Amino acid sequence: MIFKSRRIINLSHKIKIYGIDFYSGSFSITQINNNINECEYLLNFRMINYEIINNCYKANVMINTNKIFISVNQMIKFDKNFKIIDENKIIIPPLLKNISKGINVYNKNIIGIEDMRIFNFNNEIKIIGTAEDTNNKSNIVSGNYDYITNTLSNINFIENTFNNQEVEKNWVYFLNDIDQLNIIYKWYPLQICSMDNNKLILLKNIDMPIYFKNIRGSTCGLKYNNQNWFIVHLNEEGYYYHLFVVFDMKMKLIKYSNKFKFEGYRIEFCIGFTIFDSNNLIICYSLDDTISKLAIYDIKRLNELKWGS
Repeated sequence: MIFKSRRIINLSHKIKIYGIDFYSGSFSITQINNNINECEYLLNFRMINYEIINNCYKANVMINTNKIFISVNQMIKFDKNFKIIDENKIIIPPLLKNISKGINVYNKNIIGIEDMRIFNFNNEIKIIGTAEDTNNKSNIVSGNYDYITNTLSNINFIENTFNNQEVEKNWVYFLNDIDQLNIIYKWYPLQICSMDNNKLILLKNIDMPIYFKNIRGSTCGLKYNNQNWFIVHLNEEGYYYHLFVVFDMKMKLIKYSNKFKFEGYRIEFCIGFTIFDSNNLIICYSLDDTISKLAIYDIKRLNELKWGS
């Protein structure tokens, strides 16, 4: 089904850095408060140097015969009425200048942090995303973002102490029942983790319905009505679908929705949502990686979905 919104704001845009065009794709959102304690929204856009044309990835940077896929992150701040306050915070990967000159010192084909989620934890902006390490392997990085200085700090690759995959993606933050920062690593079984000295520590496995075998993390957890809410996704033969998952604060499964799409595109990706007020949801999603939309939903629309438990 199509999960229909009350209002859609098309935030798709393009920027040019070192002569390279970057297109807005997936983006995350978190709430922050300004100096007079008014709610504002910080959005992080993944700006990419490629387009999807006829289901093929067309990168606009090549070195020799290799496509180079680059992610630049752009932070945009909105006020409570969705008016842009600042859109000039751009985080440029250190290697980009050399890449733009055709120099690939580390022989990387993935540059920058992909699908970076932002999460407000005790008024600190935490980040988590995927990057390519020195062994050309995709791994998770985490750290902090400072809006005033527009800098990332404490960015480190996270070592998995209990599993070893070729590609690590889509880990998400959430707050547990005592407001500690935890991570969901996997959804079947549900694997709850913490981080210690840049190591991922498995805290517990929780049985989940077999339906979750192919579920992947999308959004970080949203604390709402003393519950943890997530939007997750599954990929069925290249088609992306989404569903809501709701837990109590001890991460006991309460319910999950039927799968849905936002607009019916083959590739849809959602890594951010929050509560606008007591009556509305904000959901951030991308279409074909290069269309960025913010949708506002009446919370009553959730009743249109079918729910299981």
